[in-house]
Amino acid sequence: MREIKFRVWDREMELLLEVGVLDFDEWLIRTSISGGVVGERHSFKNEETDRFVLMQFTSLKDKNGKGDELYAGDILKSGSPLGSFESGYPGRNIGVIVWDDHKAAWCLEWKDGRGSKMRPLLSDMILRYNLKIGNIYDNPDLLEAK
Repeated sequence: MREIKFRVWDREMELLLEVGVLDFDEWLIRTSISGGVVGERHSFKNEETDRFVLMQFTSLKDKNGKGDELYAGDILKSGSPLGSFESGYPGRNIGVIVWDDHKAAWCLEWKDGRGSKMRPLLSDMILRYNLKIGNIYDNPDLLEAK
């Protein structure tokens, strides 16, 4: 069975926080303060979506499934011997994990000279050679064109 986990970006504090799912309606932010853990309850249905951005765990890990856990919004960098996510489309070799409703899958999205490209994360080439280098909130500069 797939593990359902989340993390949350707090726009006010500009921090990535650990989250526990209490049930289908509520989630809990876990914050360590002076050695203790403080919990703050939030509803999936409430108006606080302006403050928090939930990022779901994809149930995958980078670099052959032995590295960091991959969440929506994480940034991957290609370590492929081919030098890009898709041969024939050389780019900056940096992509973002997104959910694609059309494909009904977690995908890696990147831009090249011809626009956006997307490939499901289940692709062996994507998971075999790529490393998580950050996320779109902590490291937006990684996505800027050089």
